[in-house]
Amino acid sequence: MVADDDKKGAEDDKKGAEHEHTAHSRQTQHSKELINAFKPIKYFLTVIGQMPFVIKAKKDGTYSFKFYKLSGQVLVYFFMFFISSFLYLVVTIGIITFILDSVFTYIKPERTVIVKDKDDGTTDTLLWERYLIRHEMVSMIVVWSWLTVAFAGSLYIVVSSKYYVHYMNYFNRVVQIMDMDMTPGVSAYLFFNNILSLGVAVALTVGFIVGLIFEGFSAVTNTASVISNFIFRVFDIEILDYGSNAMIWSQVMGYLIMIYALFASRANVIQFLFFSQLLKNGSKIWNERLRKVLTHESIDSKDEHDQFNQRLEPRLIYKDHLLIVQLYQMTENVFGIILFAYYSLTIISVVMELYQLAALQGFGSARSTTLLGNENDAKVQKAQLYEVRLGISSGVDKSQENEILGTAGVALLLLLQNVYFCYRTTVDAAKAYEYAMKGFDILRRHGLMYCKNKTDRNFVLSLYFSFAKNNPLQLTAGGYFAVNKVLLVTMSATVVNWAISIYQTRIDQWK
Repeated sequence: MVADDDKKGAEDDKKGAEHEHTAHSRQTQHSKELINAFKPIKYFLTVIGQMPFVIKAKKDGTYSFKFYKLSGQVLVYFFMFFISSFLYLVVTIGIITFILDSVFTYIKPERTVIVKDKDDGTTDTLLWERYLIRHEMVSMIVVWSWLTVAFAGSLYIVVSSKYYVHYMNYFNRVVQIMDMDMTPGVSAYLFFNNILSLGVAVALTVGFIVGLIFEGFSAVTNTASVISNFIFRVFDIEILDYGSNAMIWSQVMGYLIMIYALFASRANVIQFLFFSQLLKNGSKIWNERLRKVLTHESIDSKDEHDQFNQRLEPRLIYKDHLLIVQLYQMTENVFGIILFAYYSLTIISVVMELYQLAALQGFGSARSTTLLGNENDAKVQKAQLYEVRLGISSGVDKSQENEILGTAGVALLLLLQNVYFCYRTTVDAAKAYEYAMKGFDILRRHGLMYCKNKTDRNFVLSLYFSFAKNNPLQLTAGGYFAVNKVLLVTMSATVVNWAISIYQTRIDQWK
C-alpha cells in the first residue's frame, strides 16, 4: 500500500514537473515571439539612429530591453539626436527670423529679383528669399511639422528613457505571466507600414533627381532650397545662383533633412501602432478566457495547450485583467504627449496640403507673373531658368503645366500619406479599446447568470469595478482627447473648415 502511494506520488511529481517545464517553455516562446514581432521596428529605428535600447537574452531564455549609457546604439542615438535637434532648432529660428524680419536686423538678405505682372505690365523688385518661400510655403510647413514631431519624440525618449525601458520590459513580462501570444499578424502589418514610408521616400527622391535634371519639375528641389535657406539665413549666408555647385549642395542638404524628418516623424508613432496591435490581440484572448470561465465551458484535452484555455481560474482571470488595465494606462503615459503633437501637426499639414491643391488649379490660378532676373546683375541672365525653377508662369505653357503637375503630385502624395497614417493610428487605438470593452459585454451578459456561490459573485463584481472606473482602457493623447473613431470625424470637420478659411484669404495672391 505504501509502495503504491509512493508510486502515485512520484507520478504526480513527474506530471507537475512536466507541466512546469511546459509552462516555462511557453513563456520563453512568448517572449521570443514578442521580440521577433518587434524586429521590423528595431530595423527601422536602427537605420535612422533612433534605437538606443539593447535587446538582451536572459539565462532563462527570455528577453529584456536594456539602456546602456555607453553602448554603441546609445552613442549613435545621442549623436543623431544632437544633429536632428540642432537642425530643427536652426530651421525654426530661421522661420521665426524670416517672419520677424524687421526685428532681427543682423540678418538682411540682399539678393533681389525683378518680377513682371503680365496682367498690367508693372514690375516689382522683391527679395529672392521672400519670392521663393512665398511659392513653397505649404511644403515648408509640412516638412517643419515632421521635424517637430521627430524632435518631440526624440526629446521624450531622452527624458524618459528609464520609464520607456520599464514599459517595454513590463509588456514582455506580462505576456509571460498571462501565458499568451499577442503577436499574430503584427510583423506583417509593421512591414507593410515600413514599405509605405519607404515608398514615399523613394517617390520624393525621384522627384528631387528629376527636378535637378529637368526644368519644370522642381517641386521637391524648391522645398529643399527653402529648408536649407532657413539654416543659411541664421548664419547670414546668401543662397547663390541656380546651377552653381553651392546651390546644388544646399539643395541636397535640404533634401536629406526632408527625408530624415519624414522617417523620424514615424519613429514613435509606429511603436504606438505596434503596442496598439498587441493590446488588441491580448484583449481578444482574455475575452475568450473570461467567456469560458463565466459559462463554465469544458476544455477538450486535445486543446489544453491552446492559449485560449490557459489560466481559466477566476482569481487568475481577475489578476490578468488588472495587468491589461495597467498596460493600457502605461501605453497612454508613454505615448500621450507624442500623440498630441502628432495629431496637432497632422491637422496643420493636411490643411496646408489641401490648400495647395486647391490654389494650384482647382479654384483658379494665381496672378500671372514673370521673373525677369537678378537686379544686381549687369545683364539679366538665366531668366528662363529662374522662371522654371521657381515654379511660376514663364510664358512657356509646357513648363508651367509641368511645374503645376509636379507640385500637385508631391502635394497629393504627402496628403495621402498623412491621411492614411493618421487613419491607421486612430483606428488601431480605437480597435484596442473596443476589444477591451467587449470583455465588459461578455461580463454583462454572462456574469451574474452563471454565479453559483458568493465567491463567483465577488469575482464578477470585482470585474465590474475594474471595468467601470473612469474607462481606464481608453487611450488618449495626453488626456486632451480620446483617440477613437469620433476623433476622425472631428478632425475631418476641422480640416475642411480651416482649409476653406485659409483659401478665402488667397495667400497665393499676396504681394
